[in-house]
Amino acid sequence: MANNLGLFTIEIGNPALVLSGNFEDIAWGTDIYFMKMEIDENAGTNFTEMGTTQLLSVPYALYAENTAHPEDADADPQNELQSITKTGSTVTLSDGGGSFTDEVDDADADPANELQQLNRVGYTVSLSQAGGSFTDEVNDADNDPSNEIQNLDNSKNGNLVTMNISSGSGTTIDVSDTDDNPANELQVLEQSDLQVSLSQGGGTINIADYDNDASNELQTLSKTDNVVSLSQSGGTFIDEVDDADPDPTNEIQTVSEQNYEVTLSLGGGTFMTGVKSYTQAEIDALSPYNGLTVINSTTNCINYYSMNNWYEACGTCFPQPTQANAGNDTIVDGSTLNLYANMPDAGDGQWTILSGEGGVLADPSDPQTEFSGIFWNTYKLLWEISNPCGTSIDTVSVTFVEFMIGDPYQGGIIAYFLQPGDPGYIDGEIHGIIAAPTDQCSGCQWGCNMTIILGADGTALGTGYQNTLDIVAANCGSSTAANICNNLELNEYNDWFLPSTDELNKLYLSKELIGGFSDDEYWSSTEYEPDTDYSWGQSFLNGGQGTLPRNINFHVRAIRYF
Repeated sequence: MANNLGLFTIEIGNPALVLSGNFEDIAWGTDIYFMKMEIDENAGTNFTEMGTTQLLSVPYALYAENTAHPEDADADPQNELQSITKTGSTVTLSDGGGSFTDEVDDADADPANELQQLNRVGYTVSLSQAGGSFTDEVNDADNDPSNEIQNLDNSKNGNLVTMNISSGSGTTIDVSDTDDNPANELQVLEQSDLQVSLSQGGGTINIADYDNDASNELQTLSKTDNVVSLSQSGGTFIDEVDDADPDPTNEIQTVSEQNYEVTLSLGGGTFMTGVKSYTQAEIDALSPYNGLTVINSTTNCINYYSMNNWYEACGTCFPQPTQANAGNDTIVDGSTLNLYANMPDAGDGQWTILSGEGGVLADPSDPQTEFSGIFWNTYKLLWEISNPCGTSIDTVSVTFVEFMIGDPYQGGIIAYFLQPGDPGYIDGEIHGIIAAPTDQCSGCQWGCNMTIILGADGTALGTGYQNTLDIVAANCGSSTAANICNNLELNEYNDWFLPSTDELNKLYLSKELIGGFSDDEYWSSTEYEPDTDYSWGQSFLNGGQGTLPRNINFHVRAIRYF
């Protein structure tokens, strides 16, 4: 309808009033748009054009509003994304994002034929794809590089030597020797009387001897009495060695020995090299020196002179042999060792194998010789030092084993090898103590409070087993230290027991090699007889042994013998 002025209003841009098409699909930002108006006043189809006007503001304001406020009416984020495509060599970004031409034109879609190849034809080297070419200046027409190498040879014809170089020019050299005698190029030196000449015109010199007597140029040496003279006024000197009887041999002294007395002839003196027997009268007549030692046959005593006085030692030969020391008994992990006997100061030493099969001494006279033997054998060796005054001896025991303390063996760990003098030691056999690898209890009582157990007081090596049997027989309880060890079956061995005090101490001495010990107290199987409430134990922190209350919990480690 028109207003009172005859004007009417048309709404453009309301999507809800569009009769056909989609208003929202109009791309306002990519083109220029116009509005054409036609009207039929009778509301029919006979329209009259009223004019055409360019749209300048309102639709673009709607478009600007959409870009400034990113509301997405359809809740689909994907339709705001652009995509890139390529057709031929043209690359395009959708939604009016623009396009460009890809200048890399690979018409056949094969990247390999963009690679260049190097080849040679004749002397021309070319790079494909118009990469250029050059000429190889090394022209080897026959394609054989070896014939560019030249050889030098020569030939001799008489005095002419011709030298040729292959593929080159040659030359000839004259090496003629007119008389064909090479020897006459050598010169000879000769003397005739006083003239010395060099052949081949080498010249002559004169060696003047005015009296023409060549012999008087020589000097002679002579001696009259003790005066030595050189002729031709060569001088004289006095020979201070005056040999009155002109016999040079009697100036030579000789040394002799008789009954330990060494004498140098011509009054050269006498000294003693050993112990010689003299009567008392003969000793009194001697001119002694400090260190002189003799046997007084009158008193049957040793007399020795020291600090300008005679001293007497009756009934003793001198010097006595050095006291033998064969070293310490030892157990060796292996089959060889070096012995460690002492070096004698007086006398000679000698090793002897007293017992043991298969032992070998490398050098029996060497106190530190190598000794070898057989595994699990014990050898007794004698070190003997002897001299005329007597013999000194000492023995040593050597055992060769394949295992040492701390090595696993027979269900546990080797803790100790029995030594000569130990209870149970058997000469020639290897025996010792095996400790369980770990403690059997970290808090157990000894038990049997207020009970005297007859026989359980053994302290020495080898007594722990009987101690344990006596304690078990007293029925002190299954959870006590001795019962736990007696009932132990470990690694197929069931003869374990609680160690005595001496056996327990062997464990302490090797605790680092055995391993697994606490620093606390450990029970032994030795009871303390004066007081039925106490038994013996040992600290594995400092090694101290003492009596402990039987009802207090301490550690337990079982042992067995092998």
